[in-house]
Amino acid sequence: MRKLRNTLLVLSLAAVAATACVVTVWWEGSESSVTFTWTLNGSTPTAASCSAVGATTVRMWISQSMPSCSLATGSCGTWDIAWEWPCSAGTGTTGMVFKARAMHIGWTLLDGSGRVLSATTWGDYTLVPGENVLTPPIAFVVTEPGADAAAVTTWTIDGAAASAASCAAAGAANVYLTWREHGDTATQSMYWPCDSPSGTTGNVFHSGRTYDLRWELRTAADAVLSAAPGPDTWQEHPMVAGNNPFTVQFVTARVPDATLASTWTINGLTADAAACEAATGANVVLLYQEAGAGGTPSEVAWACGTGTGTTGTLFVSGTAYELRWELRNDAGTVLSAAPGATTWTAFTPVAGANTATVDLPVTLGRLDLTLAWADKVTAPAYGNCAMPPDDVAVIGYVLETTTGTVVAEVDIDTEPIACTTALGWAGVPFGSYHALIDGRAAAPDTAVWAGDCTGITVDDLLDNAFSCNVPMITP
Repeated sequence: MRKLRNTLLVLSLAAVAATACVVTVWWEGSESSVTFTWTLNGSTPTAASCSAVGATTVRMWISQSMPSCSLATGSCGTWDIAWEWPCSAGTGTTGMVFKARAMHIGWTLLDGSGRVLSATTWGDYTLVPGENVLTPPIAFVVTEPGADAAAVTTWTIDGAAASAASCAAAGAANVYLTWREHGDTATQSMYWPCDSPSGTTGNVFHSGRTYDLRWELRTAADAVLSAAPGPDTWQEHPMVAGNNPFTVQFVTARVPDATLASTWTINGLTADAAACEAATGANVVLLYQEAGAGGTPSEVAWACGTGTGTTGTLFVSGTAYELRWELRNDAGTVLSAAPGATTWTAFTPVAGANTATVDLPVTLGRLDLTLAWADKVTAPAYGNCAMPPDDVAVIGYVLETTTGTVVAEVDIDTEPIACTTALGWAGVPFGSYHALIDGRAAAPDTAVWAGDCTGITVDDLLDNAFSCNVPMITP
């Protein structure tokens, strides 16, 4: 029965003459519209598919409160001639004819005589001002003439019954069944809410025919989380009359099955204790995350001097990751990164062992300075701290760049160190230096040594060795 958009009031002629009457309809307005799409037996409808089942019209119904009747009766709720669309259109929009308010909406698929071929249940919607695009598509299911077989599917997720909790944990919204006649290329699809946890197609198959079937667990955005029997593969099945049961096990939990063995060098040199000490490197840290994940990556660390490190079984084969290696000092400061401080290396592991070799470049090195001490002021000979006639007891120094930046310093007056013929510094930035060296004899001796060691250049990780003679200035 068609409902009229305006109720006609029967008034007496005198009343009409006396007053003007304005009729208000609960839904009518100009604030909101409804736009939706539909499928027929799981696929976008076409003229051919609609004709095959005798479908001609999609009709939208509304109700102010939840009706107690079923849309399948063809007379339940309110509809308007403007809310009908050809079956093959696949989409419908009402225009701005509604108030922005809550209402119940349902749909029926009709044949040419107005008979209901398929009907939805009533849905509860709250319209907002503007266009209201309703998703997912309305799914009409109509048994094709001669079809006498149905697929009845029950599914699990990671071994557990599909439920609101297990579907949410997997990020799953719907289960899709796609099928085709065996050997054909044209497919049809149908879907059900993930937490159903089962669905039946109705009689859309023909007994005696063989079909290819594939089930997919999808997100609300239609991303495929799991497929059975697998992505781009099909399950071949000869249909029998009646219900054909299937049990599908979706697996979304990805089990790590891959390791990564990293080998690193520093400036192309083997990362042994000497190289790591020269760069002041304490640890090499592997940072990893799934490609494009953003946020804070995971880390695995090894001692720098081992030169190699192997992760546990952390990675899932076939999954795209991003990797970065960092050389860090004891304080956690990053000294070097490969491939770069803010860049990543793409990594898609295979099951089992995977390997990677990286170089961690630094602009730091070890500086070694060999000292020789004068035995007298004039025409001296140079030797160790105990050259007669006076022993050098304590020393101090200032190592600075040629522009005056102090890199290392020992104050001979406040914190002297015992005399030595070998000074060394790790982690010295590449550049040019000079070293001011001071020495003193033990009291009450008054002998004093002082020298400026020049021409010092650090431009390598390890090979930066220089010699310096320290004159005696006071005997």
